[in-house]
Amino acid sequence: MDGLAKLTEKHGCSILLLRHLSKQSGAKAIFRGLGSIDLTGAVRSEMLAGSLPDDPQSRALVTSKPISVRMDPAEAYSIDDCGAFSWTGQSEITAEQMLDAPSTAQDRSAVEGAREWLSDFLSAGSKRTAAMSREGA
Repeated sequence: MDGLAKLTEKHGCSILLLRHLSKQSGAKAIFRGLGSIDLTGAVRSEMLAGSLPDDPQSRALVTSKPISVRMDPAEAYSIDDCGAFSWTGQSEITAEQMLDAPSTAQDRSAVEGAREWLSDFLSAGSKRTAAMSREGA
């Protein structure tokens, strides 16, 4: 990273680093990038691009590590069937909300099914973990 920092100083430019996210759910957005957390530590700002939970066709660019203390609102965008990109305004979504959403309709229905099953299973009161494992398998 020191080499990249020297390059930006010498040429007065910025570096845009693109990373994929891990599939680990539940982690804070800032810890979801693949590779070392040192990458996040070395950059001034980090952003996340993805789909909104309630509308997979709507997308947003969200700050997960801000340059300053103030978090700017997310910027929403869309990509139409022809691949045309357009900004659609600001969004209130956070990086954590974006990452908490199941990624596909199939994932969402599986999560809803599991939630419904667990609610029914526990409706009569608490149960032992072993019983839940037997019944849920």
